[in-house]
This record gives sequence, C-alpha cells and structure tokens, in this order.
Amino acid sequence: MIFLSLILAHLVGDFYLQTRTMAAHKSQYLIRHLVHHLILTLFVLTLLALANQRLHLSFFQIACASLMIVLFHYGIDQGKIIVSKKHGSPLYPLYLFVIDQFLHVASIMFVCAFFLNVNFPAYFDRLSAVIKKGLPLQAAPVSVLLLLAIMLIVATTVSGHFIRFLVGMIPDRLSLSEGKYVLTNQETGSDASRNTSSLQEKYTYLINKKSDRTRGVTIGYFERLLVIVLMASGAYSGIAFIAAAKSIARFKQMDDRDFAEYFLLGTLASMFIGVVCGIVIKFIISRAL
Repeated sequence: MIFLSLILAHLVGDFYLQTRTMAAHKSQYLIRHLVHHLILTLFVLTLLALANQRLHLSFFQIACASLMIVLFHYGIDQGKIIVSKKHGSPLYPLYLFVIDQFLHVASIMFVCAFFLNVNFPAYFDRLSAVIKKGLPLQAAPVSVLLLLAIMLIVATTVSGHFIRFLVGMIPDRLSLSEGKYVLTNQETGSDASRNTSSLQEKYTYLINKKSDRTRGVTIGYFERLLVIVLMASGAYSGIAFIAAAKSIARFKQMDDRDFAEYFLLGTLASMFIGVVCGIVIKFIISRAL
C-alpha cells in the first residue's frame, strides 16, 4: 500500500501538478516542482500513518522518506536537464522520458525498502504465485483501488506523453490542412468556326484551419479508455470499430503519405497500450474478486 500510494503521488505531481510551462522550462521551475512533490509525499505518508496504525510509521521515518524522495527527484531532474541539451536521434526525447520515469520508480522503491520497511521480496513472491498458479490476489481493497487508479493514469496521461515522444509533433502543414480547391478557367475562341485550342489554367488553393491539438489528446484518452473497457468486458470486436471511426474522421487527409504514416503509428501505439492496460486491469479485477 505504501509503495502504490507513493507511485500515485509521483504520477499526480509529475503529470498533473506540473504544467507544460514548468516542463518546458524545468530549470526555472524545478524548486516549485520539488515543493509539490514534498507536500504530496508528506501528505500521503501522514495519511497512511494515521489511517493504518499497523504500518508503524513514525514521524522520523516519514520526514526522512519524504526528504530522500525529493533529493532523488532533484538529482534525476538535474541530470535530465543536462542530458536533454544534447541532440540525438528523433527518439532521443522518448528514451529520456522512459529512463526518467524508470529512475523515479526505482528511487521510490529504494526509499520504501530502506526507510519504510516495505518487504518487496515477499510481494514479488506472492505476485509470482498469483501469475503462475492462478491464486487470488489477496490484496486489501484500498491497494486494488490504488493499483487501478495507477493503471488508468498510465493508460491516459502517461501513455499520451509516450505516444507524443514516439511519433513526434505533427507538422503544421499536416495538422492544418483541410483540403484543396481547384479552379479551372477555360478560354476558347469567340468564333466557333475557328479551330482554336482551349487554354486551361488550374489554381490550387490550400485551405488552412487553426487546429486545437488538445482535442487530439482528449480523443486519445477516450480511445484508450474505451479499449480498456472493451478488453475488460470481452467485447474485442469493438476495438476494430474504434480504429475504423478514427480512419473515417481523417479520411481526406490520408492522401498525404506523411500524415498517413503519422496517423497509423499513433493509432497503433495507442491501441497497443490500451490493449495491454486492459489485459492488466482485467487480470487485477479477476484475481481481486
């Protein structure tokens, strides 16, 4: 419960309390970001200590654990600021994002094991027995709710960042393209008896429309949530309907090969994440009940 609570607090602090401006200018807003994490960690651990006396969490443990998590977070973010200044492959931001989140989770595990008396080997043994032998999860309802909340955040906000780094930002010429109008001006001779060749001129106009990218992000969230619901309920055929609906909405823009590849990669990545999260959530629910 302690580890799941701290992971949930980390996700809230990193993906909801940290605005886009703070993320883009991390060096300027790093202290404010760390204060958010410190307050969240202290609040979560204090709430756990008051709600569950069997955890035996003292104020000294809570203070040390909160301070260590913030210090680890500071070191990881500072390292990311330095490394992000270097230029690499197009997937370089994706690698940084994955490594950054992995290090944060590892640091939380370290703090839980050495400061909060969390017995991870026992948890791993029980999880292995649940997966291999099909035993019930035997977890407290609060832990199950925390795990489901974490999975939903991973399936929406975290995966949204992952997909954005994977496919990159859509170019303006693709995101704003609404279609083309072709005007034809045909001139012929005034005398029909004359054999004059017609002159045909075509003018092509590209009509642009300002696009709100937040709508695409929201669509991605609902798409993955629907896939999770369909996976959990066993209605697998409905997933094809979601993909077809997205394709119809972007049908005209599919003529552009660059956009088609961008759309296909983003859709496949979103569907894959939704299916994986749906399998995990279905497994959790089936073993918890």
